[in-house]
Amino acid sequence: MNELSIYYSHPMKFYNSPIEDKAVELIRSCFENPEIVNPCNYSSKDMDFYCELVEDCDVLVFQELADGVLSSGVWKEIEKAFEIDNSVYLLDVENGEITKICSLETFDCLNVTETRLAYILGKDRVNEALKDGE
Repeated sequence: MNELSIYYSHPMKFYNSPIEDKAVELIRSCFENPEIVNPCNYSSKDMDFYCELVEDCDVLVFQELADGVLSSGVWKEIEKAFEIDNSVYLLDVENGEITKICSLETFDCLNVTETRLAYILGKDRVNEALKDGE
């Protein structure tokens, strides 16, 4: 049986963490015989490189940085997946759910500077700041 190639798009803040481990476990439980392409296994600083990895996969599964908020890199990877008509799924590690999405219209994208600041502040502070309109 052929493996389903899945690009696991997630904020760098989650690389090599228990959150990442749990996410990979959840992906494996939701898809039959997946080959997971994890960007944390590469050292390129070039987003084009990661978008090429997305192009080589069948599906993209992503994690939010905070509720409804995507890091700049994850956003670009999702855009690439939609551009090539790949299926895209939102991964909710806390609830153990994977949901297919068809657009990015319900998400906010942080720019690179905001993404870096969010890595320092953490998920709860990002959610608070967005609710307060900061």
